[in-house]
Amino acid sequence: MDEKAKGLNPIFGILVEFEVIILRNTIAMKKSILLFASLLFALPFFAQLTGPPNQNGNNNPNRIRNNSRNFPQHRPSFSIGLSAMEPLRMFADNYEGIPFGISAQIEFPTGRFFPIELGGDFAWFSRGGNESDILIYEGEDSFGNEYFGDGTIKVRSNIYSYAGFARLNPIPGPFQVYGDLILGVQNFSTKTIIESNDQLSEPTVERAHRGFSLIGGWAAGVKVRMAPMTFIEARFANMRGSDVKMVDKNSITIDNEGFIEFEEIQTPTDHYVYQLGVSFNF
Repeated sequence: MDEKAKGLNPIFGILVEFEVIILRNTIAMKKSILLFASLLFALPFFAQLTGPPNQNGNNNPNRIRNNSRNFPQHRPSFSIGLSAMEPLRMFADNYEGIPFGISAQIEFPTGRFFPIELGGDFAWFSRGGNESDILIYEGEDSFGNEYFGDGTIKVRSNIYSYAGFARLNPIPGPFQVYGDLILGVQNFSTKTIIESNDQLSEPTVERAHRGFSLIGGWAAGVKVRMAPMTFIEARFANMRGSDVKMVDKNSITIDNEGFIEFEEIQTPTDHYVYQLGVSFNF
């Protein structure tokens, strides 16, 4: 048994040495991969700091500055345009019509040569409303008699959208194609406005109902430069929204005394948004 053990000892020694070599190579490989990934991740930031390379090999600061100016750079921008909301699925079943409004975005680059931009998105959509002529109580005369004036009561329903987004904009040139990831909230608001026809008093505004929904989704857009710092922009967004309780616009009624009645509906708020407008770099 001792002679067999002595014969196997060299074999065990070789195996142990082989495992140690493999272990060392594995650790070295992991370090190499980690170093490569770190350099790859840091490359855009080095590009941001150094700018484009000087192709002529000239160290003239003016020449380098001119090259950097000609190289496409990401700039802050502001977009605004007309927009339309198309309800989808259960939202379309519970809501008739297409709300129209205005959308605006502002975005800031994370670096001059880095393709990620961060920004905010605001939108307003009108859901329509009703109005009716009413008599407004204006006080009493010297004899204690009440007197009324002519007025109007209006019911307005609107959708307000507030969101943040991260944008991938690979090439900030005269023709740009980008994609957004969006997360935000929508406010479905219904309010009443009472106005006197003689305009002697300020309108009275009261909120009749308000409901909130969370929204998330993606968007894609195209910008085409029409003038320095000015673009024509088209944008499409595909949004998913949580359940919200809102006023059914078709159920709003106003009686002769100015009392308002309406019904509420609860529905998810999935929708598309179409936007066409202009964008300005600054």
